Amino acid sequence: MKNKEYAFLSRDSRMELLITFFTSTTLVCILEGILGSMFYPGMKIDFGAFFSPPLFGLLSVLFGLFAGIKSSKRKSEIEGPEAIIRRMIHLILIIGSVFLLNAVNGRTFSVSQSILIIFSVTIIYLLVYLVIYLNDRKNALDFNQKLKNYQEKNHFD
Repeated sequence: MKNKEYAFLSRDSRMELLITFFTSTTLVCILEGILGSMFYPGMKIDFGAFFSPPLFGLLSVLFGLFAGIKSSKRKSEIEGPEAIIRRMIHLILIIGSVFLLNAVNGRTFSVSQSILIIFSVTIIYLLVYLVIYLNDRKNALDFNQKLKNYQEKNHFD
């Protein structure tokens, strides 16, 4: 499709989804390794366990789409309280999915474990958005430098 207005997601949005997926998946792998070693040392896992981090990464992306749609505004125009509410809904959906999927698989957690999981998922959530912010910042700096070089080359003020 040549007309970008009809595209489901812009190139930047697709890139953000990929960054979200891969960063979430990586951080969930690290988290599972750390928490598993703390609470279940010596526990043997099967190869099916390797599918849970990408599943949580995918759910994060899907919930992000859900939390970001149904607005008359473009994503870049959503700010302030509306953006905060959407982010909180997104985080709550992710945390809920962690507990729901574990419960479906017969895994329950103590209160202290649950608090640690909520805290850890929140840290992962913040780190994912930090990576996205740093990527966006780098892209903006690159764009501005290219624009400055173009203006100097063509003598624009």
